[in-house]
Amino acid sequence: MSRYGNSERSGLISAMPLEQAVRELTISENNAFPRVLAPESWREPDSHLRALLTESWYKAISALTHEAIHATYQFFYGKGFLATAMPLTTGSISSPMGLGSDSLPVRAVIQGLETYLADSMQFMLELGTRIHGGRPAYYVMPTFRGEPADERHLTQFYHAEVEIVGGLNDVMLLAEEYILAITRNIFSAASDIIDEVAGTTKHVEDLLTRGAFPRLRFEQAIEELRTFDNATEKLKDGTVRLTSYGERRLIENYGDFIWVTHMPWKTVPFYQACEDGTSMSKSADLLAGIGEILGSGERATSEEDVLSNLAAQHIDPAPYDWYIQMKREWPLRTSGFGLGLERYLLWLTRTKDIRNIPLLVRNHDRVHKP
Repeated sequence: MSRYGNSERSGLISAMPLEQAVRELTISENNAFPRVLAPESWREPDSHLRALLTESWYKAISALTHEAIHATYQFFYGKGFLATAMPLTTGSISSPMGLGSDSLPVRAVIQGLETYLADSMQFMLELGTRIHGGRPAYYVMPTFRGEPADERHLTQFYHAEVEIVGGLNDVMLLAEEYILAITRNIFSAASDIIDEVAGTTKHVEDLLTRGAFPRLRFEQAIEELRTFDNATEKLKDGTVRLTSYGERRLIENYGDFIWVTHMPWKTVPFYQACEDGTSMSKSADLLAGIGEILGSGERATSEEDVLSNLAAQHIDPAPYDWYIQMKREWPLRTSGFGLGLERYLLWLTRTKDIRNIPLLVRNHDRVHKP
């Protein structure tokens, strides 16, 4: 039984107008019939406040966000991992993210000093595992990106990130356990809300009853997609990468929650480890919904590897002198993952545009109130 009870009686969800329902029925997948639609009020930021306070969609999203965050802390606390409070500013960005990445850092000037808003605090989690003698460290916090918002990207979103001692396979298994655990808890607490906004709970039930997530090496994924135009693209040096269309094709073939592993090292951040004897990285992306929702990887362990990687990607080592020192004096094999909370909620609600998920609109082209 959902802790929210009957959502219509509780006032959390209300019925949509008939003409809106008919329109949604014709476009929804598998005849799923959501009774609450996203108002897309992000299109008109000046009137968003009224939608936020009156539309049932945002009451539902607020409830699901609460359950996802609570389930995240519950999962990691239950495993004995340490919650870590991190700052929002850093001089050591983890962007650029490799050849072909569309991720950009956000520069900020605070009292005359230039710094960056955190695109990730994964470096700090690596530090946290060392501070705590090898115990895993995690957080849930905002992440900032410099690229403009679109149906797949936000300028600000919430990241659930963790760093553990171990290799790529260890962190992939942890990620699967985490996804299943938070989904199970959210479904138990709010299945009625999921049904109202998604029109079904079948996708959740399918996930909770499936076995291990399928895994495809990057080369295998590329081979399977070779007959599809626009599923891959070549970068300026000839390196091949998956496109968002390619990710969606794989999801159609294998279902939600499929791993693509060992991407070309040139396309991943400098701190990711290289696979021995190949030009591939020890990394893995988890695909569901619109594409990648979780990224994971094993880190370069030694000072020599980090310096070599920085040089290969033409990145100034100066902002990372402390990171290099840490690798030199306190070497430790660690791996981590980061879940984009809004992308997970996008899958959970079966909607198509990530701008429907945040409660408050944020773009780089204006100052927003509130």
